[in-house]
Amino acid sequence: MKMKQNQIKWASIAAIIIVVTAAYWWFTSSQYVDALVSAVASSSAVVNHDGITGSAVQSDKPAITPFGDTAGPIVDARTMTVAQVIADLDASEFVSLFDQMGGNAMVSGSGMYTVFVPTNGAFDRARGTIASMSAQEKARLVGFHIVKGRALDTDALMAGSIQMASGDTLNLNLGVNSISLVGSAIVITQYNCKNGVVYTINNVLLPPQK
Repeated sequence: MKMKQNQIKWASIAAIIIVVTAAYWWFTSSQYVDALVSAVASSSAVVNHDGITGSAVQSDKPAITPFGDTAGPIVDARTMTVAQVIADLDASEFVSLFDQMGGNAMVSGSGMYTVFVPTNGAFDRARGTIASMSAQEKARLVGFHIVKGRALDTDALMAGSIQMASGDTLNLNLGVNSISLVGSAIVITQYNCKNGVVYTINNVLLPPQK
């Protein structure tokens, strides 16, 4: 009789352990899913009839998937040119410099182009450095965000380097959790255009010192 009571006791304890473990697993996994969905939802890009947002607000913090890739959206803007997409982005600080330094002329030829556009938050962090640059250095900075002749797929480029319109070389690497790094920046949103691709990024790309 006593042995049977002990068996019932241990069976009850085991059942309680199983229930508690299952509840903990459900709670933690639900929190993770909710956080991931919230992060992806916060990446703004509502596509309109032209294939791009009107002044889409770009978050400075890209959402990251469990697999290491940026979770920012890919926007179909193939009815627009690279220059038109850049002008429509809510990245006014860099776009203003881009216009002043002749960026539109750099992407107006017949070839394909890739342009990396830092968010306003990224530009603010580098404002002091940029303010101290000469006009020539600022033009070089803008050119260091442009690739001529190619529409790069950053997810397909594991590591290596690419020559920029400034004549400098930009390094492409894999960071922590296999996140693609463009220089020191992470891609937030990708806009596929009819003559190339535009990426918003979370850091200003500073050319190497000469």
